[in-house]
Amino acid sequence: MSQDKIVPGQECSKTRLFQDRIVPRQDCSRTGLFQDKIVPGQDCLRQDDFLRKAMDREALTKDRSVARCIAEGYRLFTSQQLTTLRRTWKPLVASSLGWALSITTALCGQWIGTALALLLALAALVVFKRTILQLVAPMPKCGRAAKRVLRHLGSYLTYALLSGIIGLVVFTLLMIPAIILLIEGYFDYTLAAEGDPRVLGMSYWVLTTATLTFCLALVFYAMIWKTFGEAYLYGAMVAQDEVRKRQQARTTTWTTAAD
Repeated sequence: MSQDKIVPGQECSKTRLFQDRIVPRQDCSRTGLFQDKIVPGQDCLRQDDFLRKAMDREALTKDRSVARCIAEGYRLFTSQQLTTLRRTWKPLVASSLGWALSITTALCGQWIGTALALLLALAALVVFKRTILQLVAPMPKCGRAAKRVLRHLGSYLTYALLSGIIGLVVFTLLMIPAIILLIEGYFDYTLAAEGDPRVLGMSYWVLTTATLTFCLALVFYAMIWKTFGEAYLYGAMVAQDEVRKRQQARTTTWTTAAD
């Protein structure tokens, strides 16, 4: 990753990977997961095993194929599973519980509860996504990131398609217990509509909510590799743009010299 050299005694660092942004009150030369080695004698405010273990990884800004980005994201996730869980479990649980409650309340016809649960789920999911990305590198500005993705729309759509297929398989396998319970609830509802008494009571909905929460938490956690892969893909976009800029500058230099 391209980064300015930190002079001993400075209390900030600058990264050029996603944005030119000063990180306040930080005496180390690293501001994310993919960074240069720490300068001896300098202290970092936030050092843990996650960052130290990833210290020797390849720079994030490297021209990679879409398949390679997926592989690198999966490799990073499998090598840091427990630490990733420790850093993301709060928004992970909140998001899973919100989605589970939104499903069960909708099936029960409690639309106000469904709306509130959806708000909780979406807010927690955004926090969960940002937390994962911040493990890898500083967050880019939305406008700059959107423009860069649009310039590489083909690569992004290819990544979304391939990772989406894998994610669908993972989702189907991990959600089997919850799907079985939901099918049982559907049969109970259809039989009640035909005049038969309802068999499933409150215990069923409590069990269904708990099962949905657990299964969705597994799905969200298992799909962290996808977010890591997106970070690798964005780094590949940055690397490709830098190469194109150097080529354009070289062409302009040659044209000026010829004139």
